[in-house]
Amino acid sequence: LDDMMKNADRTDLKAQKTLTLMRSNAHRLLRLVNNLMDFQKKESGKLKLKVIHGDMVKFTCEMLSFFDELANSRNIQLKYHHISDSIFCWFDKDLIEKVYFNFLSNAFKNVNNDGTVEVSVNKYSFQEVKSFVPAKYNRFSNNDIPYLLIEIKNSGSEIAEEELEKIFIPFYQIAQNENSSSGTGLGLSLSKSIIEMHHGIIWAESPNTEGVVFKCVLPIDKNLFTKEEIVEGIYDGGITPFEVEVKEEETSDNLNAANKKYTILVVEDNKDVRQYIMSSLSNRYHVIEAPNGKEALQKSYQYLP
Repeated sequence: LDDMMKNADRTDLKAQKTLTLMRSNAHRLLRLVNNLMDFQKKESGKLKLKVIHGDMVKFTCEMLSFFDELANSRNIQLKYHHISDSIFCWFDKDLIEKVYFNFLSNAFKNVNNDGTVEVSVNKYSFQEVKSFVPAKYNRFSNNDIPYLLIEIKNSGSEIAEEELEKIFIPFYQIAQNENSSSGTGLGLSLSKSIIEMHHGIIWAESPNTEGVVFKCVLPIDKNLFTKEEIVEGIYDGGITPFEVEVKEEETSDNLNAANKKYTILVVEDNKDVRQYIMSSLSNRYHVIEAPNGKEALQKSYQYLP
């Protein structure tokens, strides 16, 4: 698909959009297959750790850089907070990369345009951890080591308390807005398992203010890992680039094309499917879109399709 896009006629915008949609869904399918394979490995006990000593502040910054374009395209503020310039700990960079991708993707899916996604990485003592970790999740007992707290927060709709208890269950899904309508319900479950493999804990909160925050605490202690799990050396950056889907906004409500007699209203909650149907019809008809029945009803009165 990448070669097809490079060789395609640049002036054929419709073909370019179709190829972009195909590539986007191919990448999504690949991530789904990888998540399923990792989930199967985890269930069968074959998902193994290979931890290395590395700077989590720098690693997090690298991960966030892949979401800059998506944030800009939707006018979302992507904020990064850290008190220390560097926090070294032991982690499996490939698996923690999956955790970050899953939780950041989830945050962007569940935040509205012009919203905010905030990420913070900080180190705390045992006593400080006890003060903010809910008792039902806290299983730490070592007073002699520091702990790493990672928080990923998005503005937007709150999630009910009973739903927060379920979101880490495999294949469980909850949609907060149109962008969150697609998914498999595997990413959060797999991420929880990876954090637990690192001897950490993870939970979600929906504060009184709008939005949801995911919190993860990892103990910083090399002695928690076996000799076979430890890779000697220092990780100094260099994540394999991956694609974060950036969707173009359609301007489908413009009804000024004089050569089109009829108007069609496309109602579909999956944005990719909706845009594909619209592109197929747009040459002959005025096409307007709605992601749900409520908006469709409003536009049916407004445009009389």
